[in-house]
Amino acid sequence: MLSENPAPTVILNQERLEIELKRALQSTIFSSNLRVSPRRVNQIALEIAVTFCLFLAERDSDAPTFEYGQRLASEGVGHRTMLALIEVLHRASWELADISGADLPASVQCSSQLLAGYMAGREAYLLQEQERTRMALDRARTQIRL
Repeated sequence: MLSENPAPTVILNQERLEIELKRALQSTIFSSNLRVSPRRVNQIALEIAVTFCLFLAERDSDAPTFEYGQRLASEGVGHRTMLALIEVLHRASWELADISGADLPASVQCSSQLLAGYMAGREAYLLQEQERTRMALDRARTQIRL
């Protein structure tokens, strides 16, 4: 009779993940005209680690990850920083996949939602900027006519 061994428990080292995310943030924080305060680096690293851990625990809901991606965009996180953060999540997830034998790392699913939210947030920001620019141009045209 075959004995049934339970699947190995896979535990993500959140502290290590936070350290890696902080490094990625620090190495890219001044790229792409970021508006993120260097003081926020630790907090953002913690928030991303928590978001990823929640995603791992509750894979049935993509909404929090999507919303956090939007928040990162509104805070001014740049594209290069997002890619660096996603790379850290992929590395952590591949390590988990090696342990658990999973086919597709959770980071692929999580990063898809994070990036989708980020891109939606950036798009909303750009549309607001375009509208402000259009309004300023209209005001300038009106003043010139007077």
